Amino acid sequence: MAARASALSDLEAVSFEATSLFKNFKGIREEEVRVSNRYYSQYGLDYSVENLAWSNNRLLNTCEKPLQNKILKGLVGVNAMELGGPLVLKLILNIITGVDNSAL
Repeated sequence: MAARASALSDLEAVSFEATSLFKNFKGIREEEVRVSNRYYSQYGLDYSVENLAWSNNRLLNTCEKPLQNKILKGLVGVNAMELGGPLVLKLILNIITGVDNSAL
């Protein structure tokens, strides 16, 4: 019980601002997404943790192999608590929008 109270008091010092990854993906850094995933992995409800896990795989499965491979390379070395659908989505959006016109 004391550990929970301590964790909750620490959380009061953390400020969060809801941001749409779809609308503002260029304004959000990868590190911010990783911190958010880590927060939900540690302090989120069970369904939040489950959503991070399955959304990761679902998003990867929507991509063709070359894009999947680029994303998986971007996930190498990422802490397991920081993995999840939002990070995969961020990487997908970065790769897709980072392509110049000549490559299209």
